Amino acid sequence: MKQCEALITKSNKVRFIYFYSALSCSMLMIAPGARAAIVDRTWVGGTGDWNTAGNWNPADVPDTATERALFNTGTGTVSINQSTTAHSANFAIGSDAYILSIEGGTLTLVGDGTDAGLLIGNGSGIRQTLNATGSGGLKLKTGTIENLTISLTANDAGGSFSIDSNQKLTLTGNSVINNNANGNQIPKFIYLNDGSTISGGAINNGSQVLTNGDATLEDVAVTNERGNLQVSSNNTLALAGSSTVTNSVDTDSNLGNTTLSSGSTISGGSLNNTGGYTSTNGDTTLTNVAVISTADGNNFPGFLQVGNNHTLTLDGTSSITNNANAGGVRGYTRLNNGSTISGGTLNNTGGYTDILG
Repeated sequence: MKQCEALITKSNKVRFIYFYSALSCSMLMIAPGARAAIVDRTWVGGTGDWNTAGNWNPADVPDTATERALFNTGTGTVSINQSTTAHSANFAIGSDAYILSIEGGTLTLVGDGTDAGLLIGNGSGIRQTLNATGSGGLKLKTGTIENLTISLTANDAGGSFSIDSNQKLTLTGNSVINNNANGNQIPKFIYLNDGSTISGGAINNGSQVLTNGDATLEDVAVTNERGNLQVSSNNTLALAGSSTVTNSVDTDSNLGNTTLSSGSTISGGSLNNTGGYTSTNGDTTLTNVAVISTADGNNFPGFLQVGNNHTLTLDGTSSITNNANAGGVRGYTRLNNGSTISGGTLNNTGGYTDILG
């Protein structure tokens, strides 16, 4: 009898395994939801298109949830120009500096559904790069990214970076997400969907970070340098652990900012207005949040602004502190006509409170 061979279809719904012998052929059906073995596809090296089978060994594009892309040797730019799903990607010892360049469509990485499971692994010893430019986007499930720079840059076609609802992305090994606007100020969005979490690493935001439900940042440093972090209406953004949001100023004097939409809440952590600002767009709440406003090294004053007829509620240990920088330029809190701050403490330690109306 011949040795049996197995063929697994790439269907995400039902997978069939056919067993062949000299005399018979039988079929076993694997029910939907059963976990299939992960199959490795190894990049042959150099620059090329992800979706060209000949660039992989064996010659088959990793484009299903059970296929892992491996980069073992060499260097180059791997271009993605259409929407693609894969289990994960891994840069092994011996691989040099690769660039995964998503130029069109969305790359979706699903991992194995556990926090420790790798979405993008990196054993190369150097930081690897993933660029999402133009209409290119990145969509992630639960898992870990190791020592990776993710750079997002928009054009007229948009594209986005998103964490699926109720999923957790862990960033390790100095991983960072750089979110850049283009020269025409067209935004690239980072979406924090309902129940999603980003843990660790840093987000340097020159464009837009937007909540789409209640979300958590855990031990994450967010810097809005020109960019905007918006907590959408009736959403809660939890700043857990050592998380901070800093609103600063870029080299073209554009102010970074955080916007609190009507009914929104930020819970925990700190909001640092260092040349940039935080503003309300309706009645909002800060729970156990330290707000610190001061001027940056170029003497742009940071500030907190409560909009016309808005109420900002300071719950728990929340406080607002207005400081001056070394040059004596003062941060401040501005209360517009009909606005209210309820609860908490307001400390003018070198800074001031500006009441308009």
